Formats: sequence, structure tokens, C-alpha cells
Amino acid sequence: MPVVICPKARSRKSYSYRPANPNLLNRTEAAAYIGVSPGSLAHWSRSCRGPRPRRIGRSTYYLISDLDAWMDTRVVPGRI
Repeated sequence: MPVVICPKARSRKSYSYRPANPNLLNRTEAAAYIGVSPGSLAHWSRSCRGPRPRRIGRSTYYLISDLDAWMDTRVVPGRI
């Protein structure tokens, strides 16, 4: 007789979806890449500031090129 697993017994995050594009970073990875907290990225996303996020399903991703472009706009003139 086969064993039936109750759907409620499974973890909600029992699967891991990762976009095929290696240039996409999730919020935690993007925050580490630019040196801020994931909460800051979330706040900036809600207030239409910071690097432009991409939504895939319920997840938020950032293109590395967008992060680099945003970092280039944050350069303070006259400083190294």
C-alpha cells in the first residue's frame, strides 16, 4: 500500500525555484553584493528608490547590471 503524505505536513518552501539567468540575484544576495541589508532593499523597492527590482512570481530579483549601474550613480565626486 503506498504511503500518502498529507499536504499540510509538507513545508511550504519544500521546493526551490531559481531563475535560469545567472545574472539575477535574490534580495539577500543583491544586498550582500552592494553592501546593504536586505531590509534596506525592500524599503527602497516599496518607496521606488534604489536599484530596480524584477518580480518573478512572489520572489524579487535584481540584475547584476542594474546593481552596478545604480552603484555608479552613487559615486561621490572627488572621493576615492
